[in-house]
Amino acid sequence: MNIRKLVYFFILSGFLLLSVKGYCESAEDHVQKGISCHNDGKFDDAIAEYDRAIEIDPASYRAYNFRGIAYAAKDKNNLDVGLADLSKAIEIYPQYFEGYYNRARAYMYKNDLDSMISDLTTAIEIKQDFIEAYNLRAGAYLQKGIYDKAWDDVYRIKSFGRKIDPAFFEALKKASGREK
Repeated sequence: MNIRKLVYFFILSGFLLLSVKGYCESAEDHVQKGISCHNDGKFDDAIAEYDRAIEIDPASYRAYNFRGIAYAAKDKNNLDVGLADLSKAIEIYPQYFEGYYNRARAYMYKNDLDSMISDLTTAIEIKQDFIEAYNLRAGAYLQKGIYDKAWDDVYRIKSFGRKIDPAFFEALKKASGREK
C-alpha cells in the first residue's frame, strides 16, 4: 500500500508541475515580452503577448494600453481596435495619464483634434508636469488655429526649463502673427 501511495504522489506531483509551469509567467512578464516584440517591429507577436497578459489578468491596464499602441502601430488606417484597447486601459485605471496620452496620439492619426486635445488636457490634469502632453497639445492647437492656447502651452513648457522645437516655434509665430 505504501508503494501505491508513493506512485500516486509522483503522478500527482507531475501533473501539478505541468499545470503550474504554464502559469508561472505573470501578466507583467507577457507585457514586457510584448514591449520587446513591439520594439523589434513584430506587432503581431506583441499583440499575442498582450493577449496572454490579459488572459492571466483581465484588469491589466498596461496590457490593454500596449496592445492598443501595437494595433495603432500595425495599421494607422484602422485605429478603432487600438482606440478600444486604449479606452479600456483608461476605464480600468482612470488616473493613467499615459493612457490618455497614447489615446490622444491615436486620435492624432485619425485627425480628431478635439478628442486629442481633450485627452491631453486630462493627462495634464493628472500629471501637471507632463511636458510631452503640453507639446503635443500645442501642436493640436496650432493645427486648429487656437494660437493663444498654443502659446500658453509653449510658455508652460518653457517654465519647466525645456526648449521648444525651433521649427514649431517659427510655425507658431508665423501662423499667429506674434513673436511671443
